[in-house]
Amino acid sequence: MKCCLAVRLSLIAGLVWSCSFAQSDLSGTVTDKQTGDPIPLATIYIPELMKGTQCDASGHYQIRGIPNGRFKVQVSFIGYETVILDIYFDGTAVTKDISMEVAVIETHEVVVTGGYSSHQDESPVKIDQIGFRELQQSSATNLAEALSSTQGVSNLSTGPGIGKPMIRGLSGNRILLFSQGIRMENQQWGDEHGIGLNDAGVDKVEIIKGPASLLYGSDALGGVINVVDEKPAEVHTIKGDVSTRFYSATLGHQNSLGIRGSGEHFRFRVRGGYVNHADYLTGSGDRVTNSRMNERSLKTSVGLQRSNLSTDVYYTFIDDHFGLPGEIGLQNTLRTPQEPSQEVTSHITSWITTYYMNKARVKTSFGYISNRRLEFEEPHDDHDHDHEAHENDEAALDMRLNTFSWDGKLYLNPDTSKLEYIFGVQGMHQRNTNHGEELLIPDATTTDLGVLSLVKLKRAKHIVQAGIRFDSRQVDASFPGEDSTQLNTNYRSVNGSAGWSWQPNEAIVIRSNLATGFRAPNLAELTSAGVHEGTNRKEIGNPDLKSEQNVQWDINMHYHSEHFSYDIAGFYNHVNRFIYLLPTHEYDPVEKVFVYAYTQGNASLWGGELMTDLHPHPLDWLHIENGFELVLATGAGGQPLPLMPAPRISNGLRGRFKNTSHLEEPFMSVRLEHTLPQNHINTELESRSDGYSLLHATLGATIKFGNFKGYATIGVRNILNKTYVPHLSRLKAEGISNPGRNIMVGLNLPFGIRKP
Repeated sequence: MKCCLAVRLSLIAGLVWSCSFAQSDLSGTVTDKQTGDPIPLATIYIPELMKGTQCDASGHYQIRGIPNGRFKVQVSFIGYETVILDIYFDGTAVTKDISMEVAVIETHEVVVTGGYSSHQDESPVKIDQIGFRELQQSSATNLAEALSSTQGVSNLSTGPGIGKPMIRGLSGNRILLFSQGIRMENQQWGDEHGIGLNDAGVDKVEIIKGPASLLYGSDALGGVINVVDEKPAEVHTIKGDVSTRFYSATLGHQNSLGIRGSGEHFRFRVRGGYVNHADYLTGSGDRVTNSRMNERSLKTSVGLQRSNLSTDVYYTFIDDHFGLPGEIGLQNTLRTPQEPSQEVTSHITSWITTYYMNKARVKTSFGYISNRRLEFEEPHDDHDHDHEAHENDEAALDMRLNTFSWDGKLYLNPDTSKLEYIFGVQGMHQRNTNHGEELLIPDATTTDLGVLSLVKLKRAKHIVQAGIRFDSRQVDASFPGEDSTQLNTNYRSVNGSAGWSWQPNEAIVIRSNLATGFRAPNLAELTSAGVHEGTNRKEIGNPDLKSEQNVQWDINMHYHSEHFSYDIAGFYNHVNRFIYLLPTHEYDPVEKVFVYAYTQGNASLWGGELMTDLHPHPLDWLHIENGFELVLATGAGGQPLPLMPAPRISNGLRGRFKNTSHLEEPFMSVRLEHTLPQNHINTELESRSDGYSLLHATLGATIKFGNFKGYATIGVRNILNKTYVPHLSRLKAEGISNPGRNIMVGLNLPFGIRKP
């Protein structure tokens, strides 16, 4: 019934769209601003349409079949500042000659998160980006670890295989993860549950730090992470790449093969991946037993653009098998996880369609995710051999989560580019079922419905954005057994946001944003009644929990000149009815663990980030980077909230060198990361953590020999082979340290065919 609203919205938009079929062409020449020389192979790309091309040898380009309306056009080339144009197309040919300047400071692409496709400086909400090359250069073993290089983002880890991003102290169900245009749902309430995504076929990741419930509903209390897929190939092009990475600490490898192509109206993408890691090596030379993992993945998409219609269908399959480490026992390099372990399989399908009109567009999104979580809990054998999990073993826990989501939005741009509106309706229907002997959460159905409105006004050097949203979540659960009980509860919330940005000149941007958010309790918090493998505790849910409701104020200032830039941000986040675990001081003699229960009380989190980048003249190739980040949090009675990231200081040198006959874009970076002691702790739930300093380095370049061309990277994390235990490591209680020196060697080999 509810999804029919989005379907009707699509049909109405289709009728309006069918009345207008005029399209535009965009052409011109791209040149160097200083010399006037053409820039061959410069890329011209329209993110909203996922359509682009490259300049020919004379710097000329042409994109045909652009629907009527206003679009951001992004022009980029290695070593030059990215140019972002705002162009209105009305069915006539448009000519734009573009001059590009050599880049000294870092430039960002169009951001697609936050409701509008826009330049970063045009958004009242700061949106951080980490690009494809940065992901490759991070030497991280999983996506969450790679994202933790972003200020304000941390990694709640269970060894190198399982990681959960944390934004300014909030993680799990308090932040939303998006991929393929839909929200990811994979039992993310568990601290030892990974995010279920990798970086294969990813173009960039965009991060909103702060409440985003206005656009995304429940669970966007602390922020949003949007994983943006790789761009389609340029029109009339088929291209692909083979990528491989090797890691010394795990003797692991990550491999992927991708092919993508585009015609005038059709586009496709296929990518397969395989990841395999053995037990990791600590700084003391010991391997952490059962920290191994393996993963298989497949990503595909097909898209079509005709007249004023653009539609894409995406499908992703990911199968992860993780060992759950808890000791340093048998020393070997076997690859198959032994028990205890978890196997998680996800099938992710989405269908995104946009209808374009002169001063409006309608976008509909439909998604379906089938997630199955198997957990094997038999203790492994420490005596004679490595007791590996067998295919015929029956999982103690077998949870299946099926989620259907839909989203319909109407975008209005009635008067040039000064005023923009968004009206939207969103929904989700989710069903959790149990098929194993163990029951952590009951069979349950969750149904969401949200309605929103957002307006953005540009006036001179100011941009104001404000909106309001209503949400309803219905949770129905049934507990099996003779004393079967039912849970039927509804959570409702009204949220809003107001943001302002001011750009007094080209060098300065000041932003301020006030927003509220909410989060309904998850099934684990409401209904838990058992021991979850990997937690070493028994958790008891509370069906009387209320929704969390927060209000956060953010302020940010960005400055950049030719040779210096800085970003400074501060935030204050007050959360009413914050949900957390407390020890009951009871001991379960059967399970041989202590008992914890969910409760709630008000909490406050505050802190900020500072980043500077100096590239002194005439050493424009050199970047001297420094950063600092801090999160402090208190709960009921002024007690510190547990599992908060320790303060972190980073200092780095990064050099970008001149091309040679065989090397393009050669670079080298060295970074010293100081994590301060975490003394601001809740003594009932955690212990203090010592500080540590880690030294990392990366170098790489595009290598050319004749027709051979490949991108090579060598990175080393923890060069000095330090033994350390992060405060956010879930292995801290067992005294198990993180990986020691880890050398990563990566190679990416592109190939392609461009049709004449």
